[in-house]
Amino acid sequence: MKYKNILGMGFSLGLAAWIISSYDIGDVLKYLSGADISYLLALPLLFPINYLLRATRWRALFHADLKPRTGTLLRALMVGYMMNNLLPARAGDIARIYLLGRRTSISKSTVLATVVVEKVGDLLITACLIAMVLIFLPASAWIRSGGYVLAVSSLVGCVVLVMVPVFGGTLQALLVRYLRFLPEGIYKRILVVVDNLISGIRDGIRPREIVLFAAYSLAIWALEVVIMLLIARSMGIQLGFMPLLFVMLAIAVGTMIPSSPGFIGTFEYFSLKALALVSVTGPAALAFTLFYHAIVLLATTLGGLFFVLLPGREKIFELLKRGREVDHVG
Repeated sequence: MKYKNILGMGFSLGLAAWIISSYDIGDVLKYLSGADISYLLALPLLFPINYLLRATRWRALFHADLKPRTGTLLRALMVGYMMNNLLPARAGDIARIYLLGRRTSISKSTVLATVVVEKVGDLLITACLIAMVLIFLPASAWIRSGGYVLAVSSLVGCVVLVMVPVFGGTLQALLVRYLRFLPEGIYKRILVVVDNLISGIRDGIRPREIVLFAAYSLAIWALEVVIMLLIARSMGIQLGFMPLLFVMLAIAVGTMIPSSPGFIGTFEYFSLKALALVSVTGPAALAFTLFYHAIVLLATTLGGLFFVLLPGREKIFELLKRGREVDHVG
């Protein structure tokens, strides 16, 4: 996957160059220097609550007999977010799977299953929110087309998730039949991994877990928009909840594209395009985008470092090595 990382880095650098050449940096700095810091005083409380909600939501996807402690999940989650700021291709997701698997007795394939369910669930909720926002806000054809693509992708992902447990037995039978030519150790290992993956997905899509996941997700999104609203107010940008939700959704879709560490370039591009559609343009739009992105990067990096430096801390170079293993997947 190295060529994808190079492509993503090039894409990010190209977008960054376009942004720098399209705006007067002096005007942007004036907006940044005029920010009212009093609006930001609640952020040191709101960010930890947001991350705690994310860890609690992740916990809901585990089987009752396997649920890790919320603190353990929070540690893995925050270190993973920090690694996403340091490595491309969302390698932090690989790091958190490795970290949780190492700190608990849960197999890494079971942890992987919960992350898969989480990602598809996030995609579905994002698609639903986009559909809702498009009802209330006028949008150009490219935004509507993107929303339709995301909705179809989410539907396909949900169908696949539902079908995996239903046809899991058939898949395992096929593996037993056609992989016997492999060495016994590898053969058995593949069967164990597939079994854990199917079991993990099955545990994560039960009705109770789906309701909990949806409830936590809506709370997370609402809190994210409140954070964005406070940052906007600090810069004198008077946007309401729904327009800011639209901007947040655009950023969420944009950061799904392979890019550089920290989503540099893609984050800014999609934020600026969405802000333009809600009548925020020019230096004000770029200043807000850069300020918001910087705060998010700072919060996730400091949160990850906090857990890295705790007693029983993680070895940063080992995590970097594990994160880079995403380059060799597939």
